Amino acid sequence: MGKRQISLDKVLNDSWKRMVQLLFRPFDFKFWLIIGFCAWMTILSIDLGSLMSRIVTPFFETMEQSVSVENAVHHVLKGTDGTFWSRLLQELEPATGIIWLVAGIYVVYLLLCLAAYWIRCRFEFVLLANLLRGTQEIRKPWQEYRKIGNSYFIGSILVNCIVFLYYVVILAVLTPQLIVYAGELSTHNELVLPGPGIWICAGLLMVSTIVISYYMWFFYQLLMPIMYRDNLTFRQGIRVMNRLVWKHFGICFLYYLVMMVVLLGGVIAFGVVSGLTCCIYLLVVTNVPYVRAILVLPFWVFFRLIGPRFLAELDPREPEPDSRDGVAAGEGRSIPAEQPVEP
Repeated sequence: MGKRQISLDKVLNDSWKRMVQLLFRPFDFKFWLIIGFCAWMTILSIDLGSLMSRIVTPFFETMEQSVSVENAVHHVLKGTDGTFWSRLLQELEPATGIIWLVAGIYVVYLLLCLAAYWIRCRFEFVLLANLLRGTQEIRKPWQEYRKIGNSYFIGSILVNCIVFLYYVVILAVLTPQLIVYAGELSTHNELVLPGPGIWICAGLLMVSTIVISYYMWFFYQLLMPIMYRDNLTFRQGIRVMNRLVWKHFGICFLYYLVMMVVLLGGVIAFGVVSGLTCCIYLLVVTNVPYVRAILVLPFWVFFRLIGPRFLAELDPREPEPDSRDGVAAGEGRSIPAEQPVEP
């Protein structure tokens, strides 16, 4: 039996047809509102970040008024009174109260981000269930996929902590060398090339960032659909994902490149619509929570459907029924659920 051909064109075409069928055939405003709410819950942290920037900006402006940045940098880098860290603390002393206040705000912000990320992890599976089944429910899939949603939350947090610690180690090695290099630049009138240690650390940082970003990108595109379809925990799902990505490495890499083109096309379309509406569309999307999810819902739904459809090409399963009109996954309608895979 010959090797089965995996078609990315079919993945994109089926996902597009599914999006059109869900959102426009027929057009159901209530469906848009519910799916838009689910999509908004998956990007809630963006609104938190926007709110955070508005809160802390006045404090940073006050800090800049308390500390002369140019003189402080000159003193910290070229001063001879004490160590580098003692000079840094000396320059920041006038703004100590503001720094502690901002630090406290950031602690609260991180806790809110953690809560928003948990909501995002749960609603990703709610959104998948509605899109792949053609339903418009929140409570039922919220309870149905509670276990795997919480598993994804905990597992992805642990992975991100490991990645964060890795970057901390690299930066802990790189930062002292950069401080020394900055001091050398300040004492020479000509450009001084950094030493081999800086080049090695910077190169390692750049390469590892590319590899890690590529790998973790499949968390969204493959891992979530795998966990949803086969009702797997994070640990079980990532084993299946690793097997599929390694087995189909070439097509997965091509898929990644194609998706970058899709995202670029989305950005271009966004720019065109913004231009045609005299930037009104841009202002609403960037400043009005929830409404932004409604306005970009067609692209959002299309992009979210591509991953499950690609999974169906990599690892076919029998489709689950579509409660909207019963069309099978082979037509871009749905993917199967709760059929375990041997890791």
